[in-house]
Amino acid sequence: MTVLVERSLFPAVVTSAAIAAWLVCLPSCGGQELPVRAGASDAPAAGSSAPEPEAAKPTRWERFAELSSMVQLAGPLPSRGHGTGEWTVQLRANAAGAASIDSVRRGSSMPRGAVLVALHADRRNGAAAEGLFMEKREAGWFPEGGDWEYGVIAPDGLVQSRGKLGFCARCHAEAPADYVFPRPAPAP
Repeated sequence: MTVLVERSLFPAVVTSAAIAAWLVCLPSCGGQELPVRAGASDAPAAGSSAPEPEAAKPTRWERFAELSSMVQLAGPLPSRGHGTGEWTVQLRANAAGAASIDSVRRGSSMPRGAVLVALHADRRNGAAAEGLFMEKREAGWFPEGGDWEYGVIAPDGLVQSRGKLGFCARCHAEAPADYVFPRPAPAP
C-alpha cells in the first residue's frame, strides 16, 4: 500500500515510524485531519533543484537504560489508543510520573520531569514494536501540547521522532487532564 503524505504537515525529515504513529493515531483520535498552516511547507519551490536534507544520525533515547527500573503502571494489555488493537501495551513511568499520574485532575498538571512510556508489542506474535514517550517540560515549552515532549523510539531505543509533535498532541488534547489519559483499571 502506498501512502501519499503532503510534506507541509511534517518536518523535513520524516521517518516511517513517525508516519506509522500518525496513521495509527487517526482512528483513535476521531480521524480528524491535521490543520494545514499556510507557508509551513519545507518542500523546495517549484522548479527548484535543491537537494533533500540529509537525515540526522539516529541516537539512542537518553532514558532508554532507565526503562527496566521505571514503575510499571499497567499491562501488558491490548492497546486501545495506539495501534488500534494491533499492539499490546505496557505503561511505565519514572518516579515523578508514577507519583502523580493518578492525582492529576482537570486544571492541574504533572510535574516537570515526569516521564510516561508506552512500550508496544505485536499482539499476534509478541515481537517488540515502537515505544512512545512523553516527558513534561518547563511551562511555555510547547503550550499547544501541554508542555510535553512527545517521542517515538524503536525497540532498540533509537529515536525515530521527538519534540513538539502535533500529531501526538492533537490526540492527547482529548485527555481529561494535562494531556494524560488515566491508566486502565487492573483486570478483574
